[in-house]
Amino acid sequence: MGVNVPNGRYVPAGSVIKTQGQADSLPEITDDYPLRTLNKGVVHVNTTLAKGYLSAKK
Repeated sequence: MGVNVPNGRYVPAGSVIKTQGQADSLPEITDDYPLRTLNKGVVHVNTTLAKGYLSAKK
């Protein structure tokens, strides 16, 4: 939709962010936020899968 979510902020489930002002006002990820490390885990799994797929092609 043409907006950038600032680092350290998250989009709550069900939210529709249409303006940069809304994106800039999103809640901050704090130590209490239960999903704060989720992205790191997703990137790790995706990277591992990609390496596996690439090695299987050889």
